[in-house]
Amino acid sequence: MESELYIVAALLTVAVIFTIYIAYDLKQKRNGRSQSRLNSAAPYSPAPASSDDSQTDPQRAEGVAARLRQMYQWWNVPVPPVGAKKSKGTPAELVVVLGQLVRLALPDRGLLFFAFLFLSLAAISELGIPYCISTALVASAQGEAGKETFRQSINYLLAATLSYGLFSGIRGWIFSITNQRMVRRLREGVYRVLIEQEIGWLDQQ
Repeated sequence: MESELYIVAALLTVAVIFTIYIAYDLKQKRNGRSQSRLNSAAPYSPAPASSDDSQTDPQRAEGVAARLRQMYQWWNVPVPPVGAKKSKGTPAELVVVLGQLVRLALPDRGLLFFAFLFLSLAAISELGIPYCISTALVASAQGEAGKETFRQSINYLLAATLSYGLFSGIRGWIFSITNQRMVRRLREGVYRVLIEQEIGWLDQQ
């Protein structure tokens, strides 16, 4: 049963990737047609032969691979070249920044407590979902003997799914409120520091 689930997951992954590629290809063709409409308004000039007609199969395959690489460029992590200068930051500066961040979030410690509480509850509910699914699958294979277990597993699965959605929504809502409050205090602090500077410092800037 687990191997069948893995096969289904792999097929779904391939289908999603293929759908993304088809959508990207259609978008490129649509952009090409719109560009051709714009070019049609220009004075007539002999159009060169299409490059797609002269391309061989290996060249087309390379073009498809290049498109796929372009779609997933966000996976690439920039690596600094050998001999590049390291950042001037030191662990002491990092500790200072973290301390300032803690002091900035300290007024919202009550909200952060509830946010992490609902985060834990959502994680526990999410961990219960695969257990309920596996129990329901095993009970369904037992026939009439596992009918009651199957019904209980479905009820537990429904409860775990609803609780996970509820706790995740509350968690995100509280974290978003905390984030906005921290940003507001940070902007107020920066504005206060700028206002308290001397006029000569502002002229130099």
